Amino acid sequence: MTKLRTILLIDDDIAVNYIHKYVIKKADVVDQVITMMNGQMAIDYLINDDSAESTVPELIFLDINMPGMDGWGFLDGYKKQQEKDKTKIIMLTTSDNESDKERAMATGQVLEFITKPLTKQGLLDVIGRYF
Repeated sequence: MTKLRTILLIDDDIAVNYIHKYVIKKADVVDQVITMMNGQMAIDYLINDDSAESTVPELIFLDINMPGMDGWGFLDGYKKQQEKDKTKIIMLTTSDNESDKERAMATGQVLEFITKPLTKQGLLDVIGRYF
């Protein structure tokens, strides 16, 4: 299986980030996991990061509901950057609302809509499909 350089988790819940980071690390599919607490922090990091190519995430797990800039705001703000990076975005949320799923898929940016929590098998399935 392909090992990724960087996965970015964008979620305002510290406990959820901890659990998801643990699942990802335990699966041994990535060198680095970065967490951001909202969409604006993530955009600032991604657009202003001038360090090595290795910090550009190949995969982003994005929550919808966050204070400040939510997942929808992130998608709007990151659209131009994403085209350049070819980063894969997976919506990872507690929402099971069909209209949220339709909206996410209609953006053309989100590849999948997954309900939390992220499991090892779910992670391996995503990596197997896109990498």
